[in-house]
Amino acid sequence: MAEHGTTSRYQHQACRCPLCREAQRLYARRYRSTVTGRDKTQMGNKAATKALWRLAQAYPAAYKQFLREEKAALAAEAPTASVG
Repeated sequence: MAEHGTTSRYQHQACRCPLCREAQRLYARRYRSTVTGRDKTQMGNKAATKALWRLAQAYPAAYKQFLREEKAALAAEAPTASVG
């Protein structure tokens, strides 16, 4: 069995201890910084954008409702400026 604090233990034994989570986080960060990682991330983002656009065209009323809800949620989370 792999040691704690390794990506192997995180991925194959599904260990979610702080050491294994940190090892996986660092691995993912390094992977995303590579050309291959960036290409795959960008490809995924493009596919998600196209899928959302197709859903918006197929179900315009539901899309508009979801959009309004998300905008309202973001507005509620936004910090307010304080007068000092």
